[in-house]
Amino acid sequence: MRRLTAFALLLAGLGLCAPTARAQDANAIVGKYDFIPGAKVIFFDDFTQESVGDFPALWMTNGSGGIVTSGKFPGRWLQIAKAGYYIPEAKEDFTDNFTIEFDFVPMNVPSSPQMFGLNFFLIAGSLSEPGGGGEPGPAGIVMSLLGESLLWKNWAENSDRRDQGNVAFAFNSGEKYRVSIWVQKQRVRLYANESKILDVPRGLHAGFKPNIFRVEVIDEAQPLIANFRIAAGLPDMRNKLLTEGKIVSYGIQFDVNSDKVKPESYATIKEIADILKETPALRVRVVGHTDSDGVAAANLDLSKRRGASVKTELVSKFGIDAARLETDGKGATEPLAPNTSGVNKAKNRRVEFVAIKAGAGAPAGAASTPGAAGPAITGMRPFVDARDGKSYRTTTIGTQTWMAENLAFKPCADGCWPYENTPANAAAYGYLYSWEASRKACPPAWHLPTDAEWSTLVESLGGESAAGGKLKEAGVAHWASPNTGATNETGFAALPGGARSYDGKFATMARDGSWWTATEDDAIGAWYHGMYNRTGEVRRFRSLKLNGFSVRCVRDVA
Repeated sequence: MRRLTAFALLLAGLGLCAPTARAQDANAIVGKYDFIPGAKVIFFDDFTQESVGDFPALWMTNGSGGIVTSGKFPGRWLQIAKAGYYIPEAKEDFTDNFTIEFDFVPMNVPSSPQMFGLNFFLIAGSLSEPGGGGEPGPAGIVMSLLGESLLWKNWAENSDRRDQGNVAFAFNSGEKYRVSIWVQKQRVRLYANESKILDVPRGLHAGFKPNIFRVEVIDEAQPLIANFRIAAGLPDMRNKLLTEGKIVSYGIQFDVNSDKVKPESYATIKEIADILKETPALRVRVVGHTDSDGVAAANLDLSKRRGASVKTELVSKFGIDAARLETDGKGATEPLAPNTSGVNKAKNRRVEFVAIKAGAGAPAGAASTPGAAGPAITGMRPFVDARDGKSYRTTTIGTQTWMAENLAFKPCADGCWPYENTPANAAAYGYLYSWEASRKACPPAWHLPTDAEWSTLVESLGGESAAGGKLKEAGVAHWASPNTGATNETGFAALPGGARSYDGKFATMARDGSWWTATEDDAIGAWYHGMYNRTGEVRRFRSLKLNGFSVRCVRDVA
């Protein structure tokens, strides 16, 4: 069942439930909390896209429930009203390492002090056949809330072995918790607020990868769930900051419209602090970002205050020298995805750490000093385009200094387009330019590189067959998988902005990157260089001047 009829749900008595857990400073940072959210948000639902009373469209169930509001707990909540299963339809791969987070308020009818009759399942199975019973799907693990205990058990269809255990922990009725689940291959950990409740190294059978999270209710439990997030892949913060010059973090949490850092942010901030301590010369800029909900000016102010709050935590809690940290906020002006869905808005609410100066004499995003294997790489110093105030990372490779981001300046009313005419794409991948527009796009003291300058770059990195991997941004945050050979050891961070054909059609964003040269072939054609997600090559081609490609500017030689 995908959507149920609207109905009225009374939250009778919710405001009268007295929490029995210990009191806690809302702004305290808890030292033993080690949970770090996944790097790529693949499912998010805060139920703001639905009407109160409706069952959320992104979930499936064979039970009953609907969206409610509460005077005690702000926001929208899914209240489960009937025994059955409740499954968020997350259709992307969870990967071997993933995290699940949600706000949770146990509610029992009739009222009882602790949560009974609720199970959390991680299942390797099929969304089209969710099944039932105590072991739905070929393999998985179930965590059962049984009053003052939490019982876990795993299973696999190809094994008679059933591992199980229990821990003492009570989810108190009427009290709000932030539940977090962290899976690393076979290892399963579960947290409630800042407490680690469960840590089972072999919680999942080998050879099975979960792809379904399932809440199952029995008896008369009627819990509330909100702000549900699934994120895939563990963030490689150390590598990204030291080799790519930037971290995009979703692990630093704030209350709605607040700049106060939540305690569950501890592990992420500690990881940043450890990187800074191990690299004494590294300086970073802490940048807050919001989604587009609300007033733009308020979002900008909030994002700046959040950046400053993270700096305060790093300085006051972890002893980082304040002189090594700058702060900024961009509001909703630099989205990673269009603000058209809950998942995309969740991707845009983030904190970024941008390297200003790397340690040990080697700038972030750069290889170590030059050797026989390749050119000197000494870049990643920021450049600010005075025309619009946008800052670009740069990298010096051999004798050439390049922008390490696709150009995102719109110099004219014609010949400049964001991919699919969506401004958010320009913020992430830069503009696409016709050849004529590209020749006028670079700022003073910079220019559109010639075909010869591109060739110099490519040859210095081992030629067409090898250079692409060294130039492409690593990982799949912007490139489609598999992003073959990408190491970004040059700090060039090539991004696949796609292309626009002369007839207005867009194609291949996230798969291909194409960059104009200033060198024309004839009256209607010019040369460009391309890179691709399935190879580590750089290829040189001719194209019609009316087509739209990305631009990388190179600094003029004094």
